[in-house]
Amino acid sequence: MSFQKYIIHNEVIPQHRRKEMNHQILNLIDINDNSISPEQIFNTYTGNGGLHGLNFGDFDNYHQYNLEKKAVDQGQFFSPHHLSRFIVSCIKPRENDLIADLTCGMGNFFNYMPNEKNVYGVEIDPQAVKVAQYLYPAANITTEDLRFYNSKISFDIIFGNPPFNLSWKVNKKTYSSQLFYFLKAAEVLKPGGLLAVIVPDSFLSDEFGNGSDIKVINKRFNFICQFELQPNSFRSVGIDSFATKVLFFQLKSQYLHSQSYETEKIEIADLSEATADQVYDYFIEPLQREKDQIRGKLHFENKAVDPAEDFTFQVNKLLYDLKRNPKINCYFQKCRDYYQRYQTQRKPDEMKQEEWELIKITPEKVTDAELSRD
Repeated sequence: MSFQKYIIHNEVIPQHRRKEMNHQILNLIDINDNSISPEQIFNTYTGNGGLHGLNFGDFDNYHQYNLEKKAVDQGQFFSPHHLSRFIVSCIKPRENDLIADLTCGMGNFFNYMPNEKNVYGVEIDPQAVKVAQYLYPAANITTEDLRFYNSKISFDIIFGNPPFNLSWKVNKKTYSSQLFYFLKAAEVLKPGGLLAVIVPDSFLSDEFGNGSDIKVINKRFNFICQFELQPNSFRSVGIDSFATKVLFFQLKSQYLHSQSYETEKIEIADLSEATADQVYDYFIEPLQREKDQIRGKLHFENKAVDPAEDFTFQVNKLLYDLKRNPKINCYFQKCRDYYQRYQTQRKPDEMKQEEWELIKITPEKVTDAELSRD
C-alpha cells in the first residue's frame, strides 16, 4: 500500500463500550476538542451497527425483530480497516482517478486514497458523515440517501459496502439494497470503470435462484473475480459471524471484451499486501493496461452517454422545435417556464424524501410536457 493517512492500531472496542465511545467522539468533534487525535477517532469510532438495543424476546417472532433491527441499524456495519486496505490495494487507484463510495459510512476506504480531493462519499447517517468529514476534510462527502443520489460527474472507481439485505422501494420498484448499489454504480461509473463491493455471500450465489439479478448485472458489467471473507470479518462492528464476499466488476463498454458473471470464487489465503499484489497483477492490471490503450475511445463514449448533457440537448431541441412551429408556439413560454422550475426546484426541509419523489419535476415530466404540445 503506497498511501495510508491513518495507521491501523488493531484495537478491539468491547461491544458494551462502543455506544459510549461513539458518543464521546461525536461530542469532541462538535466542540472542536483536540484531546483525541484523528487517528484515534479513525480507530475507535464504530458506528451504529449492532447497537440497536432490541431484545428478541420483546417480539412475537424473528421476522418482526429482524425488520425492527434493520430499521434501527439501517444495515450500517462499517468496512473493517484491514479489509478496506486490502480491497483498495487490489485495485491500486491512481492519483488522477475520481473515486466514490456511495454508502461511505465514516469513510474507511478513503484512508488509502492517493488524492483525497478526488474522493466522493455519500452517506445517509449524519453522524457518520460528521466523522468522515472530520477525518477527510479535503474529500467531497455529503449527507444523502443513495436511493435519490444524482451525481454530476462520472467516476473511475467505486468502492462499496452497501447495507445488507434491505428492501428498497424506488420509483414504485423494489430492489435489494445490494442490487440497487450496482444499479446506481452503473449510472455514475465511466465506461470501463471499476467496482469493488462487499456483499452477503448469498448475493448472486445461485445462477438459478438469483438469475434475474445476474441478468441485470450482466447487462451493465463485466465480471472480474470474487472471493469469500472469513465469517468473523465484521466482529469489530458487532457481527460475530456472517458469510460475506467481495466482488469486482468493470462497467461495460463497446470497446471492451464482455465477461459474464461466474459463481466460482478465487482463493484468498490472507489479506496481506502480497496477496493484494497478486490480485492486482492477475486481474486488475491487464484491464488498466487495456483501458490506457483505448483511453480516447472510452472518453468519447463517456461523453456520448452523459445523461445530463443528453437531457439538456434534448430539451433545447424540443424548445427550439416548439418555438418555430406556428401551430404550437403559443406553448413555448409555458414549457420553458416548466423547464426552469425543474432546474430551480428544491425539496422543502419539512417534507419527507419519499413524498418529494412523488411530486418533484423529473426529466421525464419535462420532456413529456414538451412532446405533448407537438
